[in-house]
Amino acid sequence: MLNLYSQYADEYDIIVKELGFDAPKAEFVEFALQFLKKEHRILDVAAGSGDFGKRIKQQGEYNIDGLDPCKELLDIAKSNKIYNHYFNEYIRHDSRCSIPDESYDVIVSSGGFHPSQITPKELDEVLRMIKTNGILIFYYVSKKTDGFEAFLEEINAKIEELINKSKIKEISSKDKVNMELKYILRFSAFQKL
Repeated sequence: MLNLYSQYADEYDIIVKELGFDAPKAEFVEFALQFLKKEHRILDVAAGSGDFGKRIKQQGEYNIDGLDPCKELLDIAKSNKIYNHYFNEYIRHDSRCSIPDESYDVIVSSGGFHPSQITPKELDEVLRMIKTNGILIFYYVSKKTDGFEAFLEEINAKIEELINKSKIKEISSKDKVNMELKYILRFSAFQKL
């Protein structure tokens, strides 16, 4: 998948828009903004070309960094001066990325939780980087007709596990329905305990 993102990095934003995948992003930014403060240190995980960071910065100056495994997409974000710091690396459940424990007040992922990108197994690694009482904000497909059922079961089970172990608590969620593309997105915000 990384090769595909690298190959189409220059056209990525256009492709995403043409496929209709950018449609929920404005609503997700609105959802996320209710939890963001200017003094927060924020990490955009699966930042890509910086679309979320760009939209957030249109709302004011935020202290936001970007992390993505695709160097070519991060280079686009860097050329637009979207983030303060850039991390070209993966989030993996079986290894740690270079970011120290409890570095961020908020971690946001705008569409990064997906079977081919960040899977539910990586939630522990993401939480490791969030300060105690910090916030994780992300969205994921919560219903889809083309094979997302296993991913949905896995992410819901992982969230339930983390809640039951008192590692997180849900502070907000909202469903966004797209009948044309036949999916429901779940916008979620969790506090790390």
